[in-house]
Amino acid sequence: MSRAGAGRAGAVPGMRDLVALAAAVALATGCTPQASASCPGQLVAALAMSGVLDAADTGCATPPAAGWSVPASLSFDADFSWDGVSGQLAYCAGGTHAAVLYGTRSGDHLHAEATVQGAVLSVCASTCTPLMTVAVDGDLSPGAPAFTGTLTESFHDSTGGCSPCALPCTSTYALTGESR
Repeated sequence: MSRAGAGRAGAVPGMRDLVALAAAVALATGCTPQASASCPGQLVAALAMSGVLDAADTGCATPPAAGWSVPASLSFDADFSWDGVSGQLAYCAGGTHAAVLYGTRSGDHLHAEATVQGAVLSVCASTCTPLMTVAVDGDLSPGAPAFTGTLTESFHDSTGGCSPCALPCTSTYALTGESR
């Protein structure tokens, strides 16, 4: 996901607009090794990430007629940075549209998330405009950094009608990262 939708395999054609939006909004801001306004703090890890869909943790309360279909795998670069003054973790992935995910660090355990507006789940209804929460949670191995955890995208609390779907609709990925 270094660009919207890049590296995602297995998307159903009717879901491309949803997949591109999720990729762009969720993970498409870049961090650099130095502190910047978009990704504060010092670089903790620069990682090549890979995700595999966890089918047991993926779906909708009531799915669209065609089913809740999302990519089976993800591939993108991401950085974790830490601001020791504010005690805030930032998670950033390369791209041009997006939100930085902010969170906490407890030893080697990292958690970052963001909730954004503007998603349209047209696979449910053209009026379905939920919030989207993206969370990255897991552990960073010491030494040459490696990451093991999850990436979860959840669509919830729509301001418009989503029938025939019933939210939330969630996609969960087993996420790993290797130093790049």
